[in-house]
Amino acid sequence: ATSDDDSEEALIPLSGSEDSDMVLNAGHGGGGAKEETVFMLEQYLDGPEVDVDVVVSEGEARYCEVVDNGPTAEPYFNETWGLCPSKLPHAQQRDLQVSTAA
Repeated sequence: ATSDDDSEEALIPLSGSEDSDMVLNAGHGGGGAKEETVFMLEQYLDGPEVDVDVVVSEGEARYCEVVDNGPTAEPYFNETWGLCPSKLPHAQQRDLQVSTAA
């Protein structure tokens, strides 16, 4: 829902992901220049985590690597460590690389 009053916050679902991802638009009322802050909120999923790092040049993936992430430090979910190369089986790494770089 959106608001007619720019000083109120409005949650706007991203298209195609109404259940999990949202954008929070926080307009600041008052005189002077109007500022806008945008946040992306994602659903929390518990379990193992990996990063798939990709370098794209001229529209093509030139580099793609899977990195294992350690458990995050709550309550802010800071990353505690990463392991590269990943210890996942090569077939799982390849599946992640192919689906990410597509």
